[in-house]
Amino acid sequence: MKERITNVNGREFGGGRFVLIWAHKALRIEDNAVLSFACSLANELKVPLLYPMPIYTIMPFSQFRHHEFIMQGISEMIPGLQKLNVEIVICFGDLIDTFLSLASEAAAVVTMETYLKFHHKWRTDIPALIKCPFISVESRLLFPPSVLTDKAAYNAASLRRKIHARVTPEDFEPVPVVPVQHEADANLNKLINSLLPENSRITMQEAMAHYEQVFLDAQQMDNINTHVGPSDFFKGGSKEARAYLKFFLENSLEEFHAKRNDPGIDHQTKLSPYINYGMISVQEVVREVVRALRISMWDFLGLVKDFKPGTHPDARVNGALTLFEEMIVRRELAFNYVYYTPDYDQYSALPAWARTTLREHVTDTRKQLYTPDALEQADTSDPYWNAAQKELVITGKMHGYMRMYWGKKILQWCAEPEDAFQIAIHLNDKYSLDDRDPNGYAGVGWCFGLHDRAWPPFPIFGTVRTMSETGLSRKFDMNSYLKRIANL
Repeated sequence: MKERITNVNGREFGGGRFVLIWAHKALRIEDNAVLSFACSLANELKVPLLYPMPIYTIMPFSQFRHHEFIMQGISEMIPGLQKLNVEIVICFGDLIDTFLSLASEAAAVVTMETYLKFHHKWRTDIPALIKCPFISVESRLLFPPSVLTDKAAYNAASLRRKIHARVTPEDFEPVPVVPVQHEADANLNKLINSLLPENSRITMQEAMAHYEQVFLDAQQMDNINTHVGPSDFFKGGSKEARAYLKFFLENSLEEFHAKRNDPGIDHQTKLSPYINYGMISVQEVVREVVRALRISMWDFLGLVKDFKPGTHPDARVNGALTLFEEMIVRRELAFNYVYYTPDYDQYSALPAWARTTLREHVTDTRKQLYTPDALEQADTSDPYWNAAQKELVITGKMHGYMRMYWGKKILQWCAEPEDAFQIAIHLNDKYSLDDRDPNGYAGVGWCFGLHDRAWPPFPIFGTVRTMSETGLSRKFDMNSYLKRIANL
């Protein structure tokens, strides 16, 4: 646990009325290292724990779809936080202003480790402005990136070896969360209210109604393209995440290794939105998978370290090993990329060999060129790509294999690879519920050569791996995928 905790500003403890927690992508009670540490610290300091939830009129980069998903997760958390005697503060106000105002009376600030550039203020400017200790806790990964390597990993194989060398059953033990012993009283609530704008505290029901009104206003202003509506397919919260996990274990684990890439069958877990917002931990997912196999974690990790996908006689074990590879190794690789690559969402962050070969082929003939609007509206000559884009827009998630194809075709249909890269980033961040996440940025990057190797040269792509419509048709029953999307 110690390697997960950082006192960012180096302040010493002394005074303060409460511990303040902010964990915007750890929206769960169980297996929550940030919440666990904050509760224990509050008990050690003999003060209450305050959990502010500022409600924004407009949140940068996100849509109503994301807001609703987050608020559904928070709403589910509230009874659990109340059982832990955590004081919840739902209020209107700017996030940073609210946070700094409350922090002026805090004994300590506890927050989750952040990786994306628009969160960098939490690691730079804000800690310097706070007089109490500003403590960051890693709650999303098996290992903090700096523990595994001191630089960006070249590919999955290089990081896989390091993970396999370190991982033990203890890394998957549930994280206990103990109740806070000192509850906020009337005097403390009076102080809290004085630190906030007048009459700014609201209920969760009022917060949800506010966001719904914002969305309705956007519709009336004919501004729906910048205010993406909620998903009817994914609802936020840990209960929903566990329901998807249960369905996967009962219906898809056995076929996961062999058929996970088939868009028509769709044996994927559908957990990425929930993992993105921390509504379920990857540790819990792995524990439940191992429990379903009815073997010990020691035995399972032994199989992991002897990683040979698809070679085990038990198809369910093959599925579990493949899931570990995707959910642990590939995810840790994505965070490693973002952690060590400041311009991770820019074309310039791609490997030099990929940028060079794409530039050498930029004058190759392209049979079709599509505008960003045409792509967003799924208005191309490729029915498979159109279906993938529609799946993203309608549900908030795209089948994993189709997302690779989707990114490759955008590259093929744009005159400049730099433009293609930015279009893919924009569409993913705008519509996907696993948006603005290291997995998303690394996934788009992979379509342009990141974490991959050079392949035989091909028009437009050069030595970057290509994918084609005929390849999809040859491998899968794509009519089943088209029917599934048409029935959404």
